[in-house]
Amino acid sequence: MKNRKLSNPFEYEAAVNFADDDLIEMFVEDHNYTRFIQSPRNIFIVGERGCGKSMTLLYNSFQKQTRKAEKEERVGDLSTIGVYVPCTNSLFSKKNMS
Repeated sequence: MKNRKLSNPFEYEAAVNFADDDLIEMFVEDHNYTRFIQSPRNIFIVGERGCGKSMTLLYNSFQKQTRKAEKEERVGDLSTIGVYVPCTNSLFSKKNMS
C-alpha cells in the first residue's frame, strides 16, 4: 500500500503495509487499548487476527508519533511508545475451520 491509495474502505490490507501518513490518518483510537499502552508497565497485546493489535502498536510507535507531531507542528509526547514485534510463527496449535 505504500505506493497506492486504498480505494475500497473494506479492502483488507495489513497495518505493516501502510505508509506512515496513511496509518496516522486511518487509525481510530480505541480507548480500551490506549489505556493499556499508556500504562507504565510492559504489556503484550494478544487477540484474534484483524482486531487491531499491529495497527495499535504501530500507531503508538516512536516513528509514527514523531511523524504525527511533525504534521501537527507540535512537540510529541513520547512518554510511552508501542513496540511492534512481528510474530509469524504460530505459538499455539492453529485450527482452521473450512
